[in-house]
Amino acid sequence: MIVYVPDPLDLWQQAEYDFVTVKLPSGGHIIAEAYEYNKLRVVSISSTDPMDYLNSNLQPGNIISLQAKLDF
Repeated sequence: MIVYVPDPLDLWQQAEYDFVTVKLPSGGHIIAEAYEYNKLRVVSISSTDPMDYLNSNLQPGNIISLQAKLDF
């Protein structure tokens, strides 16, 4: 029997990325990383709504821009 376990040194040397979680109106969320000023690159999507997966703007690898919205 062969058991493969991760090497503890590999776990310490993993690069740390700054991921951001963005909540979707449907209740799901996307995980994104900073790309440029006011822009995020989608890393993954997690939702129970199938229409979120069909939205081409939310596909992994796409760049989304952040827009400020003021409510008065």
